Amino acid sequence: MWGPVPVLINELVRGTQIFERANLNFWNTKEAVKPNRHLIGLMLAHNGRCWSFGPAEYMRPWDCLVAVMQQHGFYSEGSRFYPYWEKLPAIEFRSCRSKRVCVSVYEASKELALVVFNDSNENVTGQLWLGPEKYPCDQEEKLFFDDAFSDAQYALKDQTINLEVPARDFRLLIRRAH
Repeated sequence: MWGPVPVLINELVRGTQIFERANLNFWNTKEAVKPNRHLIGLMLAHNGRCWSFGPAEYMRPWDCLVAVMQQHGFYSEGSRFYPYWEKLPAIEFRSCRSKRVCVSVYEASKELALVVFNDSNENVTGQLWLGPEKYPCDQEEKLFFDDAFSDAQYALKDQTINLEVPARDFRLLIRRAH
């Protein structure tokens, strides 16, 4: 990693507590997951960290994020982050009309995570393409990825993964160990 790591001090719950006390219960509902996932996607796409607190429903996605990133070593010394703005030659999200979808990559030891972040107001569908020179894939040994926040599993076929990313959301795909 290079340079300072951006840290967001998440004040959504505190701001509601100060300015909209009547809506404070919102953060302990399932509806709170959507704005949280958008913020998590934003942090992942930029290699950011977030300090957050709040009711259990609000904290669930944040706790999952920290557990996944630590379990796979993406927050460890020696891990690498490849930001979307560097236009990685070996990874691309294709067939998507929106310009507000980006892909960032984390590598740690033998681990690989792909972050596909949709910062638009529409669901997007496309193909996540991984270049054969860096991510070779043949019929005998396919690469498999698990969505870190759901039970979804994806196989790399013809160097692509068909993927849908909801509006203001993300996918965090972790390469499955062989």
